[in-house]
This record gives sequence, structure tokens and C-alpha cells, in this order.
Amino acid sequence: FCEKPLAPTLEEAEEMRDAARDADGVAGCAFNYRFVPAIQYAKGLIEDGELGEIHHVRGRYLQDWLVDPEAPWAWRMDKDLAGSGALGDLGAHTIDLVRFLVGDSDVAGDITRVSGHLQTFVDERPVPGTDEYKPVTVDDAYTAQAEFENGAVGSFEASRFAD
Repeated sequence: FCEKPLAPTLEEAEEMRDAARDADGVAGCAFNYRFVPAIQYAKGLIEDGELGEIHHVRGRYLQDWLVDPEAPWAWRMDKDLAGSGALGDLGAHTIDLVRFLVGDSDVAGDITRVSGHLQTFVDERPVPGTDEYKPVTVDDAYTAQAEFENGAVGSFEASRFAD
């Protein structure tokens, strides 16, 4: 059982996938939002065709805990410790939910093309209990656009800097 982000690189994630297959066990990643009643309800509506053909989807996850430029530095702001910023921490949920909701081949299918942007708004933050500042080496926000195999399009965004 793995937490997200699964691995820092695609190559390492593929190694983990291969190891899980070779072990002939059960492997998974903790995407807890799939079990929120509203998400389950939406999944049912989509599966039952109540929303018609899906042409566009949007995934957003907005937080505000870093809006203050004097918010203290924390491990989540260091690529070596956290692996990624808003993309991996929050975006993983939006991407997973969109794939969970419309990723079946009879709805929108797999994502076939993607483009995106990462942004860090505050380059350094104060270290608690000191007069020092440490660099922020991860993104505060991301945006992305995607195309799905059945012709649908998607837009994604996540931010720790939303106000």
C-alpha cells in the first residue's frame, strides 16, 4: 500500500509496478476522495448515462495555507523531502478523481495528451524560531490541460496559494 505521490519519477513508479506484479500480491495507492459520498453519487450518474456524453471535465483543488509570504517554511516546501509541490500533493487527487469518474473507455477513456505549468510564488520562507530563510524548491500551484482518447478535454488546477 503506497501513499501519493507514488514515486518521484515515472521510471521508479514503473519499477514499483513491476515489483508488485512479480510479488503476485495486491498493490494500491491511497486515493481517499474516491469514497466521498458526493463522488460516489457523481460516479453513479456518469455510469448510468444521466449526464450524457462527457465532453469536458474540470478538476480543481484550492487551498490557502501559503498565501501569506511570511508563512513558515515546512518540509512540504522542499523537493528532496516532499518530492513535489501542489502538483503531487493536491493535483494527484484531482487527476485521480477525473480518471476515476470518466477514465473508463466507454466514457472519456485514458488521457492521451497533456500540457501544463508549474508556478512558485514565494521563493523562500522564514524558518521557524530563527532569523533565517530557506528556499522553496517545489511548486505552489499547477495548471494543466488534457485530451482524452474519446475526444473529451479536461482542465486541472491546484494551488496552495488560492485566496
